[in-house]
Order: sequence, then C-alpha cells, then structure tokens
Amino acid sequence: MIDYYQNRRQEERRARHHKIAAVFFGLVIILILAGLYWLMHSQILEIRGFAVNVNNQDEGLKKSVEQIFYSELGDEALSKIFTNNKNILIADIYKKSIMSDIQKDLPLIKNVSIDANIFGRDISIEVQTREHYAIWCTGNINSSSSSSSSDISFPECFWFDRTGFVFDNAPSTEGQLIYKVLDFSGEAVSIGNSILPNDESGNLVKMFNLLDSVGISYRTLYLKDRQLEEVTSDRNRSPVFYFSLRNDPSYALHALQTLGSELNKLQYIDLRIPNRIYYR
Repeated sequence: MIDYYQNRRQEERRARHHKIAAVFFGLVIILILAGLYWLMHSQILEIRGFAVNVNNQDEGLKKSVEQIFYSELGDEALSKIFTNNKNILIADIYKKSIMSDIQKDLPLIKNVSIDANIFGRDISIEVQTREHYAIWCTGNINSSSSSSSSDISFPECFWFDRTGFVFDNAPSTEGQLIYKVLDFSGEAVSIGNSILPNDESGNLVKMFNLLDSVGISYRTLYLKDRQLEEVTSDRNRSPVFYFSLRNDPSYALHALQTLGSELNKLQYIDLRIPNRIYYR
C-alpha cells in the first residue's frame, strides 16, 4: 500500500530544499552584483595614467584626442549603467569603438591605436597623422580668361594626402612650393571624403612626380571638367602638359628626361593617350 502521508512529507521537504537553494543562489547573485557595482565605482579600476603620442607632437591634437576619448567612453552603455567614464575595464571593452569615433571626429588622424593596461590602470594612445601632401582649391573662372588670369577666385581650399583623402582646410597659397590642384569643375569637395577615386588619386601623385623628375619648376595643375578627367599645367607657361586622370604618366619619364634642355623649348606635351607622347 502506498504511504500517501510519507510521499507528501517528502514532497514538502523537497519544496523546502528548493526554496532554500533559490534563496541562497539569489543572495549569491545579489552579493556578486553588489560587489561588481562597488568594484566598477571604486578607484581600484579608475584610469590612473593617460598619454597621447602624436607623430607631429601637436599639443592641440593631443588635447582633442583626450577629450573625445573621455566623451565617447562616457557615452558607452556600460558607462551609463555604472555612471563611470574613467573605468579601465570599460575602456578596454570599448576601445575599438572609441578608436573609430576618434578617426571619424578628427579626419587629420590616419591611424590610431589604444592600449589599455588594466593592471597598471594606464591608457596609451598612439596617433599617426595624415601627410599634408597637396592642396585642392575649388574656384570659378571666367570662360574668356586664361587659367592664370586675375579673375580667378578660390573660396575653398583643402589639404589632401597621397590617397586623395581630404582631411583639413587649407589656405589659398601662391607660388610653386606646394603641390596644388585648382579645380574649376564646380564639384563639391568636403572634409572626410576623397577628391578622386583611388586610381585617379594615384595618377595625380605620379603627375607631380613626373614634373619634378623632368625638372619642371611649377607645382600647380588645373582641372576644368571632371567628366573629361583631363588635367593640365599652366597654359601660359611652356611647355604645357596635358594629362588624363585615367592614365599613369610614368611611362613618359625616360623619354622626357632624354630631351634635356630641349624640353623647355617645346610648346606642349600631351600624355592623355596611354603609352603615347605627343609634343610640339
């Protein structure tokens, strides 16, 4: 015969054991969460040392990087939960996201890395800035005037690197000390974007290299129509060079160097057709 009273007592004991276990584990979880909350708010995990190393030693840039770091760290989810924007653990968890934000907010920065030393509670940020390779100026020109006319105005100029990435405003300069492109196409240029596709940016750099290698003293090129993708040197200074952004002009280097002093006697040199040189 089944002892119903005995079974009932066993079930009651099991229920009490389950309740005791639930209370015990609940208390353990509460203690763990409380300890974690205390730990995340304590100075034990607070960032103690902070250093930004920039290749050009720009103190203003260092301060900007530090400000963005702490601002973005404070906006992360865990920082809001624990109301702590100086926690080394949170910084280590979100460092990739913070690196991305720094580069987005500061286009001048080409590469950035963050090292979070949890035991030492130190943050070290390595920053590599972009090369100020050349200036790109957008302007307007009277259709009846030459490219070197005084009717030219350049309301906006920008620095760009060898990849064609625009990262900062630039002054409107005169002279031939700095590589420069004067763009009359009317196309908009903005910081944080590329002025040209990658291949065309590379060909533009090779145009400047070619001019330097053959002893041409001027460093300004002109772009009037983005659709044609044609670039010229100053039409008032011989020889006038005609380039295409679609083509690498390096093939002409040796032939032009063999001309020597005769090069400056030419009226123009046309390199718009791949592997062809037309001159007069």
